Amino acid sequence: MVYFLILLLFAFIIIGFVIYKNIYNPITLMNASWFLYVTLSLLSLYGVDRPNSETYSLIFWGIISYNISFLFLGKRYFKLNSRKNRDCSVDLKKEAVFNYKLLYVVYIIVIFFLLIQSASVLNLIISGYKLDYIRQIYVDQENTSSWVLNFRGYIATPVVYLSLPVMAIDFFNGKRDKLLIVATFILMGLWVFSSGGGRSILIWLILYFILSKLIFKREIDLKLNLPSKIVALLGSFLILSYLLYMSLQRRVDFDFFREFYIYFGVPIIHMERRIEYINMYFNDFYSFGLSSLNGIFQSFFFLLNNLKIIPTYPEILLETKFLSFDILEEGISVGGSVPDMNAFATIFYQFYLDGRVIGIIVGMSIFGIFVGHFYNKMVIDFSNKYVLLYLLLAQKIVFSMVRFYFNQVNQTICFIMAFFIFSYVYTKFDKRTLIKRSK
Repeated sequence: MVYFLILLLFAFIIIGFVIYKNIYNPITLMNASWFLYVTLSLLSLYGVDRPNSETYSLIFWGIISYNISFLFLGKRYFKLNSRKNRDCSVDLKKEAVFNYKLLYVVYIIVIFFLLIQSASVLNLIISGYKLDYIRQIYVDQENTSSWVLNFRGYIATPVVYLSLPVMAIDFFNGKRDKLLIVATFILMGLWVFSSGGGRSILIWLILYFILSKLIFKREIDLKLNLPSKIVALLGSFLILSYLLYMSLQRRVDFDFFREFYIYFGVPIIHMERRIEYINMYFNDFYSFGLSSLNGIFQSFFFLLNNLKIIPTYPEILLETKFLSFDILEEGISVGGSVPDMNAFATIFYQFYLDGRVIGIIVGMSIFGIFVGHFYNKMVIDFSNKYVLLYLLLAQKIVFSMVRFYFNQVNQTICFIMAFFIFSYVYTKFDKRTLIKRSK
């Protein structure tokens, strides 16, 4: 099964590139990512256990469902909408542009909050506490104020996540707003420092810049004045230095290739271990969409609970949260010399909780249609709004070895926020702004 799966993934990589003529389309991104993950898992490096054929079968059904639904929708969607976009008889078109004033206000509020948190973290570091302990207490609901946890989870973190692709798009297809660039680096630095972690957001930022460059087909030209260059370089240096310091402090025997394998090669066997646990102790439990869409449902019931409309969360939602998050935080052995694995249960784990194999097939099919909608809107409209929405989805496709996008509250809110940071202007219609897919 695994060798057939690898061949299938490679075939879809080629199919995506041939059809869409780029490497950032969702077919190529998804299949290239899983080609890497499956191949690494098959190698069983560092003594890590090799997943069984049943686990690879689950991945097969998920990948095939995603690809077929995306390709089917993409074909129909482009045919239905291309005629409308060929009609250039109108002189004006509605264009979405960043609402910079709104972004400034939101960024300042979050920066103020993160400054307070960073001051507390600095005091803890000076007092001799380790970074792992600091990170733990900032997610511990018993030892941290509820308003701090809620503001960080529902507002601050989503804003930081959103600021990264916004800066990348503004750099390639905006006005390269210097205040926005400086504010984004401040947000990143304070968030990383105050959370005691957060190496991932730097990788996301690099990915967003690479994808934006490919989408807009523009060179990276750093036309900044001297003060802006100093701020950007200093900010990058401080963030990189702090991330390196955290990595070395957490693990003295730091090995880049071993870390790479743990992050990208181990999640499949980790998913297998978690599924075995579900099958053994929660065989009759089905979350019916609550796990994969936990970010939406938890945010909704959080609002109802705080408005005193409901006294507590529904029992099934609490049990789903336990199986989707709580048990994943506790590390388990995956064999070999790697540390116990947690968190990274792959995009398929939440769908498996929803409905086992059928849940994976249905969930990945809907996700393929969902991604297809926003990719085709980006291709047809080529507006910053749909580029932003697609970048957020593309990041989660590339890092789908972690979990499903809308399973996380902060990622879900980040995606929703992206719809509300634009203002609209009318500009002259220009056919050259359309991205056309080759026949």
